[in-house]
Formats: sequence, C-alpha cells, structure tokens
Amino acid sequence: MLQVRGILWSIAQLLCCLLAIHGVILLFGAPILHGVVETFSLSLLLTVLCCGRAFVSLGPNALNCLLTARRIGGVSEGEVRAVLVLLGAWLGALPIPLDWDRPWQPVSHQMNSISAECQELKEVYDACFLSWFSGKFLKGKSEDECAPLFVQYQKCVKKAVKELDINIPSADKLGPHNIDPADKKERN
Repeated sequence: MLQVRGILWSIAQLLCCLLAIHGVILLFGAPILHGVVETFSLSLLLTVLCCGRAFVSLGPNALNCLLTARRIGGVSEGEVRAVLVLLGAWLGALPIPLDWDRPWQPVSHQMNSISAECQELKEVYDACFLSWFSGKFLKGKSEDECAPLFVQYQKCVKKAVKELDINIPSADKLGPHNIDPADKKERN
C-alpha cells in the first residue's frame, strides 16, 4: 500500500510539473484555444526529458529533493541536463516566427530537446552494453585478452556515473582476474 501511495504521489508531482511547464509555454506565446494538442505534447516532452529521470531515481520525494537540495560544489548533472533541454527548446524558436500559427512550429522545439537527450541515452547504452558484454562473454578469459575491453569499459562507467548519476558496477569487479573467492561461492 505504501509503494502504491508513493507511485501515486510521484505521478501527482509529475503532473504538477507538466502543468507548470505548459503554463510557461503558454506565457511564451503558444495558442490557448487552437493547437492545444501540439502545445501539450511539447510540454509533456519537456516534462519527461527534464523531470522524468529525477522522479524515477529519487522516488516520491523527488520534487522535495530537487527544490531543497543544497550542494557545496556547484550544480548536478541533472540540473544541467534540464537547463540544456529547456535551452534547446527555446533555441528551437530561432528558425520560426514568434507566432504559433504554422502547424510545424513545435517540431523544431521538440527536435532540439530530443537531440540532447539522445546523446545522453547513447552514453548510457554504451556503458550498460559493455557491462552486460563483460559479464556474459569474458568469464574465464585471461587478463591480457580482457584488458583493452576493461579499459574502455572503465572510461564509459566513469563518464556515465559522473555525468548521468547512474549506478553501474565497476569494471574491476567484473574482470576474471579480480574475482573474489567469496564471489565465486555466491555465483555457484
């Protein structure tokens, strides 16, 4: 019951963010009565790109954590990503006039926002694929055979953990040369 309540609370917070972003888009000149579906789809896309990962990783208290977080050393990658997504959507207005009368206008906003997110997803995919590959295909091979792949994997993991705030196992734990005897017992 507690998990269902947390999920419902997260959905309610996400809807509040959706309405706030939709309001900001309307204040920037989107039509109120016609083109509502296009405007709403843009606000939904921006909400998912800016807030989706935070709500998935932080859970029901995501909005509280985002609004009250105090860090000594600068801003997090999540905040930078959200600002860049919104900046990409704003820069999408450069090739179009500042009225929303043409049917293709929200498309440039959406494409600029999605292009930044695709680059982030590619980095996550690369790191996750290398994690799966090293665990599945490199068992029992010598250190010399695995060393180049592990160096590449470690670089991807460090970049992903630093930039994307995700939890991927370290490459030194997956190598056949670094398996702890206690780990071998757990795996068997």
